[in-house]
Amino acid sequence: RLLSEDRMVTKMKIVFQITLCLTVATLVVGDQRFPFPGKPEGAVVMSGNPDVVLEAYYDLQCPFSAESYQTFSSIWNQLAPRITFKIHLFPLPYHFSAYLINQGGRYVQATKPIQTFLTYLDWAFNAQEEYYNPPTYQMSTEEVVAKISQAVETAVGIPASEMATALLDPEYDGIMRISWKYACSRTVGGTPTFFFNGILMDDTGNWTANDWINFFSQYTDLDPTAQGKKRQHRALDYTFDHIFDM
Repeated sequence: RLLSEDRMVTKMKIVFQITLCLTVATLVVGDQRFPFPGKPEGAVVMSGNPDVVLEAYYDLQCPFSAESYQTFSSIWNQLAPRITFKIHLFPLPYHFSAYLINQGGRYVQATKPIQTFLTYLDWAFNAQEEYYNPPTYQMSTEEVVAKISQAVETAVGIPASEMATALLDPEYDGIMRISWKYACSRTVGGTPTFFFNGILMDDTGNWTANDWINFFSQYTDLDPTAQGKKRQHRALDYTFDHIFDM
């Protein structure tokens, strides 16, 4: 008998957590090693103070990652000159389309300007429901690739043929796998997960804009009473020009 979606997802989460523990244990006590990344991991989306570094692990199919990303969007102008912010993509295996969408993100990160990468994130987070498990259960990989590619062409401006090639490219598949293993070696097991100056932060996944402002006011000249100016979503015709002119 088929399990309900909630029960199946719960079982997959348990399996993933066990697998993660075994992976980390193997890396620590065994002789197995995975290849070193060819470049430093993570996309630098804010390049302010190099001594105040926040790293976020997001799954582009995770609704909690989407909420966190929108939180940072609301205080982008305040944070951008004051911190370095890196985003890592970490697909969760119980989101069936996540690997492809995150691999697409790695391709955009590697080959396009950072503004285009952020536009891709905006598209992915806002199109999540179209790629959740139920809408894609009956779709083949080729059909999901075609759907993603056409949507990215419309929302981001990357030709569908280029994106389809990237989603099936063994090179970017390999890059995504190395990134995933690297994240596991840092004990990342869910999203969003944050590191501050290399140290894992606990219980920050649901922090509000004010929580982050209060936190960073301890390490920068950020006014803890500052009000966030929201970075509007692409659908409202915003651009990133004002951010990168800072």
